Amino acid sequence: MPPKDLEKLSADKRGQAAKEAGYLLNEAIRELLAPTHIVRLSDDWMSHSPIPLTALAAIRHLAVTSVVVNIFRLKETREDFIEGWLIPDERLRALGFPPVEEFIGEEKWKHFVVVRHQYAGHATGKEGTCKSPGRIVPALVLGKAVRETGLSDLELLMGRVRNELVPSIERVRDEIYRLYPAAKEFIITYALDLERAIHSESGEGNEMSALAYPRSPKVLLGGIAHLGRFIDKVKLRNAGKIQDYNYITVGFDKYLIDFLQIDPKAFEQQVLAGGSDESLLAWVKTHGRKHSEQEIAEWSKGILTGGPKDDAARQRYQGRLQDIATKRGIPVTALPPATTWVDAIELDEGRM
Repeated sequence: MPPKDLEKLSADKRGQAAKEAGYLLNEAIRELLAPTHIVRLSDDWMSHSPIPLTALAAIRHLAVTSVVVNIFRLKETREDFIEGWLIPDERLRALGFPPVEEFIGEEKWKHFVVVRHQYAGHATGKEGTCKSPGRIVPALVLGKAVRETGLSDLELLMGRVRNELVPSIERVRDEIYRLYPAAKEFIITYALDLERAIHSESGEGNEMSALAYPRSPKVLLGGIAHLGRFIDKVKLRNAGKIQDYNYITVGFDKYLIDFLQIDPKAFEQQVLAGGSDESLLAWVKTHGRKHSEQEIAEWSKGILTGGPKDDAARQRYQGRLQDIATKRGIPVTALPPATTWVDAIELDEGRM
């Protein structure tokens, strides 16, 4: 790759690269841990009679494919989004995130590429031509590549990914968040925009027809947690959706209204009149109680970090996690770790 021309990179482009790098790293963490979860879920199949060997083989092959694909994606993320553009190589190494080839082993990397061709990149080792059909990678070559890369001992490799590679990715992601704070919010807004586009036939048009859930409480509007979500809840409820959600008089809605000291019905009217986020924030500042930035930050932190505080609340929380797990068709133990009320919302609406 030619040297990167950092002097010509504008602050806007650097900021966008940080947002997208943060998103890709967050995705890499999730996808690199997925094979471990998949294999663990199949462990109890060994107690079945007869043992479903074909299904077990398919699960292991799926896990191998996932590891290979996502390690290559991680290589591209480091090279094309981060190294030199956002964080120098020396700092990445200090954070424990050298080039991915070094994690696999530089001598083993060529074998990893062979595995990718057969398992993850293509169906062929050699493409077909007008004179000859395609060919798969010869068994002896592929077998040697699987052995040399460590993929033959999948549990050992997944353990290294889980204990060495993923923590280093998390450190780099958190460094990007520190240097470019807007990158953290982008993860949520990108996922929300993606979901809206998926559920919209044209990708445009009626916003509420595309919106499946209100935005995350983590999305700050004017530094205020849950405000953007509350706006979406008003719109969605008026559109006949989310009728089973807490609304205005309970939960985060009530905490927000009490903090802002606004008339909820008047605010609701402003939202339904078509007010933008910016105009609604201005309305809140004009008609609500005046707060300092520190007061807003402390209140938002309380909302975003609060969890069940007594036995009754903890029982309700576990019940909600059980409901979420049941909807996903998995045991509660297979859910991502959750300790706060916001975590439960993120899980329920598919953002975790």
